[in-house]
Amino acid sequence: MARTKTNKTRSKRKSKIYIKPSKRGSLHKALGVPMDEKIPANLLAIKPTDSPAMRKKKIFAKNFRNARKK
Repeated sequence: MARTKTNKTRSKRKSKIYIKPSKRGSLHKALGVPMDEKIPANLLAIKPTDSPAMRKKKIFAKNFRNARKK
């Protein structure tokens, strides 16, 4: 069989991050920030009382904050 170029093209493609529609806006809702406003950095600080799910959402929000500026 001949080799295809799919392996090379796969590595060049950017993967899109998919967030379930049911989970979209859940961090805004939990923190009490309206959807049309950015979440302030002081609210993204991880507290010892945060649940594992809330920690994961806050870490994702911190990391993704700079990715969307392009």
